[in-house]
Amino acid sequence: MTYMKKNVNMFMILLLVTVLIALVGVTAYFQVVYRDLSVDYEEKVESLNEISAQVTTQASELNRTRTTLRIQEEDTEQYEQLYGDLSDENTKISSDLANVQNELSTAVRDLQKAQSDIRNKDSQISAQETQIANLVDEVDDLERDKRNLDDDVDDLCDILSDNEIDDGGIC
Repeated sequence: MTYMKKNVNMFMILLLVTVLIALVGVTAYFQVVYRDLSVDYEEKVESLNEISAQVTTQASELNRTRTTLRIQEEDTEQYEQLYGDLSDENTKISSDLANVQNELSTAVRDLQKAQSDIRNKDSQISAQETQIANLVDEVDDLERDKRNLDDDVDDLCDILSDNEIDDGGIC
């Protein structure tokens, strides 16, 4: 039995060594697997952190873009409103300009007509002044002729009275 006890102890020792070697092997295997998993986990965490940072960056960029878009839309609305107002104002001013141009044309025509009338009146006045001057000259000539005739009548009356001829109540 001693032999058996020796063999059993040997067997137990061998079994124990085998279990220890297996345990060391399994531990080494799981340590390698754990290290690989840990490295993969850290890589994935790092990748997720990078992706999270990118998402955060893109989210902030998206918010800036939304803000910019909203501002541009507001500006566009303001510019469209301003354009509409300016367009209306331009139409009104164009209409006013056309009216003023029509009034100016009418005023220019009236002025030209008035100037023409003034020229005609000036011509008429000049002609009438000439006619008046001619008539004054004619009146002066007639008055001179009348004086001359009166003088002649007086001379004839003197001759008649000197000759004692009846003048018939003329002198």
